[in-house]
Amino acid sequence: MLTRFKRWQTNQPIKRKLIWVVMFVVTTTIISTFSFMFWIKTVQQRQDFVQTNMAWAKLVADFTVLPLVFEDVAAIEGHFGQLSKDSRLAYLKLTSPKKVFFKYDPQNIEAGLPDLTENQQWLLGDDYFHFQIAIHQDNQLVGTLRAALHLDELKQQQLRELQFMLLILLLAMLGSYGMARGLRRFIMSPISRLEQHTRRNAAKTHSTDLLLDAPKTNDEISRLYDSFNLLMRRIEQRESEILQFNSELESKVAQRTKELHAKSNELDNYFNSSLDLFCITDFHGYFLKVNPRWHDTLGYSDHELQRQPFFAFVHPDDQQRTQQAMAELRERLYLSNFVNRYRHHNDSYLWIEWSCIVKDQLIYAAARDISERKHAEEGLRLSNLVFQNSSEGMVVVNADNAILSVNPAFSMITGYSQDEVIGRDPKLLGSGSQETEFYRNMWQELNSTGHWQGEINNRHKNGQIYVEHLTINNVYDDLGKVIRRVGLFSDITEKKKSEKQIWYQANYDSLTELPNRRLFADRLQQEIRKAKREKYLMALLFLDLDRFKEVNDSYGHKIGDALLIEAAHRISQCVRESDTVSRLGGDEFTVILSEIIDISDVDRIAKAIIDALCQPYFFNTDHIFISASIGIALYPSDTTQEDDLVRFADQAMYAAKNKGRNGFCFFMPSMQEASQNRMLMLTHLHLAIQRQEFVVFYQPIIDLQSGAIYKAEALIRWQHPSQGLVSPADFIPIAEEHGLIHEIGQWVFHQVVDQFKDWQAQYQTHLQISVNVSPLQFQGLDNFVEEWLLYLQTAGIAPDNIIIEITEGVLLEANTKAMEKLFAFADNDMQIAIDDFGTGYSSLSYLTKFDIHFLKIDKSFVNNLTPESNDLTLIKAIIILAHQLGLKVIAEGVETELQRDLLQQMGCDFAQGYLYSKPLSAAEFTHFL
Repeated sequence: MLTRFKRWQTNQPIKRKLIWVVMFVVTTTIISTFSFMFWIKTVQQRQDFVQTNMAWAKLVADFTVLPLVFEDVAAIEGHFGQLSKDSRLAYLKLTSPKKVFFKYDPQNIEAGLPDLTENQQWLLGDDYFHFQIAIHQDNQLVGTLRAALHLDELKQQQLRELQFMLLILLLAMLGSYGMARGLRRFIMSPISRLEQHTRRNAAKTHSTDLLLDAPKTNDEISRLYDSFNLLMRRIEQRESEILQFNSELESKVAQRTKELHAKSNELDNYFNSSLDLFCITDFHGYFLKVNPRWHDTLGYSDHELQRQPFFAFVHPDDQQRTQQAMAELRERLYLSNFVNRYRHHNDSYLWIEWSCIVKDQLIYAAARDISERKHAEEGLRLSNLVFQNSSEGMVVVNADNAILSVNPAFSMITGYSQDEVIGRDPKLLGSGSQETEFYRNMWQELNSTGHWQGEINNRHKNGQIYVEHLTINNVYDDLGKVIRRVGLFSDITEKKKSEKQIWYQANYDSLTELPNRRLFADRLQQEIRKAKREKYLMALLFLDLDRFKEVNDSYGHKIGDALLIEAAHRISQCVRESDTVSRLGGDEFTVILSEIIDISDVDRIAKAIIDALCQPYFFNTDHIFISASIGIALYPSDTTQEDDLVRFADQAMYAAKNKGRNGFCFFMPSMQEASQNRMLMLTHLHLAIQRQEFVVFYQPIIDLQSGAIYKAEALIRWQHPSQGLVSPADFIPIAEEHGLIHEIGQWVFHQVVDQFKDWQAQYQTHLQISVNVSPLQFQGLDNFVEEWLLYLQTAGIAPDNIIIEITEGVLLEANTKAMEKLFAFADNDMQIAIDDFGTGYSSLSYLTKFDIHFLKIDKSFVNNLTPESNDLTLIKAIIILAHQLGLKVIAEGVETELQRDLLQQMGCDFAQGYLYSKPLSAAEFTHFL
């Protein structure tokens, strides 16, 4: 429809168009003016409406503060009930953070009302004015007022304003139509005659009857007619002149066109066939024309190049420089030797060098691809950077071996500056330590392969010899002739020293400087191969220092280390230089005796080592005595395998320790069998702990004066699935050796406490149960004392119902942690008994230092007790000593009435043994009670 109206309007004569233009201008002006006034009025009305109602809402909110604070629902409902009668009100709601106090929504519009944000108080919609007001009291939010008002009144007011504007518009359109009709009559009709006459004359081939009668008026229209007639007369004159000039011009144009066409063909041929890049662009950056070389260089078609500005092809890092070059080109109108990078079709970048001129606001540019040159320059620059900054020395010589160039690292390593070596032979660095054969082989390999690499000793300018790792490469010309040699070297003197030191540290003990375990294994392997090849006897001695831990604990690790150094020296003095003495770790040493002719030589060396180590060690004012236990395994009589040889010697060493230490023992097959049995028992022992195969037996302890049972000793037994009951003497040492005694000790204590709890509940007994504690439990890091005391407290058993039995070794070897645990038992009323008293290194000072309650006389003294035996005197002395110190005495192993009577006569307090009862199970002991 709009298109048809435009076509109709275009075809109308100008007199009608003028009517439409006048009417349109007048009408548009009036409509715009009144529309703006109506808009201003509407905005003002809306603002007045919002301000009035928001003021009213805030006044309502102020009246609501106190009822909200005191939650006066009646006052709120009365107040808002009056407000709801207002016809403008469509929705009203008053809430507090806790509840809704009032809600008025007769038309159920709440769901359709929009939500207001936290910073938005009101919103003017199509049908409602919606607002919310936060009500505060002392800066605290006490409630929220939300409401919606009808917009009918505001809409009616705006409708009246619109009707008034439309009436004024109608009157304006009628006036504009009258004005347009007057213009048509007095102006447009004469102009129309002039237009029709001009059109008729323009349609004629020759100019005839060009003049037009003018209106008989003296106004602008009449003068326009006179000017028109004058123009027509001059047109007739010029027409003849133009025809003649046109003929001459056509002849000249034809000639010039022919010449330009020839020149254009010449330029196009050069433009299209040039090896350089030519293009024409505008200042907007678009290609207008490019020669085919662009396609060959960048890989884009004409369409791809002209579709986007050339900045799209420039490397991102070159964008700013290119923009600056464009600005310079605008000012100077030429630019030369500018370089940037352009993206190839395969996303790589090429270096392009430009020269440009500006003519007629177009840029005529010639460019060329200089990527190969840039890469070559970059390669040379990098090579020079590497040459100058390399930490390795570099030297370049010619075919005659004269130095051409050296880098700074060369001077730093050799001490010679560049000026001192240019033109000289590199042999000036020679140390003279290499044989002539070395250099002959080096040149032979270099000439045959073009490459040589190796280590060489050279001399610094200051005369110091250093070791360098040198690489030499030949450089050839196109005919294969050597023109240069390049040497690359680094000083590896410190590296060689470090490697030697690392090797020494990896293979030698840092304390004694003897071969360590790693080098020992290598030496042992070599000696076995040698012995096998030459068929001779070889012996391995495995040596362990006796009671070395006591030295460390008593004198400290510093004295212990000094003792190890001295012991290593003494062992080394007892063997030949061809033998190997090693320290495996701790206080363990090995000696490899090679090429043994007679087995008696092994005995002699072992005795010499034992005697040397038994001699006193002097440290400051202290004299320290230790001994050693040595195990010996022989190759090939005992084994031909190195691992077995070490293992057999170790087993023999343990056999020597079990014999009383300070001696040596040769390996025997029975030791291997015993070791296998121990490992098998260890495996079964682990399973026994998991399967709870242990049981606790109880042996009564009798009061010798009254015959009553006051005590019992808890004794663990192993209920082996196939072997039956296993004595603790068979498995406790293995458990102690492999760290299982802690777990077993915990289990025994818990079993005793749980059983005693049952007995106490049934019989209300005041019985005391003795629990044996291994010395290793006192030496361990676990704090079992607190756990035991807590377990007793949880079970409701008094600590003095449990007696802790320890051996004398615990007191003699007590360190700080062991002493803390003993004192912790005493401080919590748990009594302590010394088991097997008299069989060890008894010390009366320890009996007074620690809070001891009982001494248990070992059964070895009781077994042979008769009125005439020396044991009678010894036991009597122990009883008198204990009583003088306030201790009670328990005799173990009482089996006869004579033993009992003699103990009673000497005043012994308690006794236990088979005379009274063997160890009983818990059920049997319950019956015994």
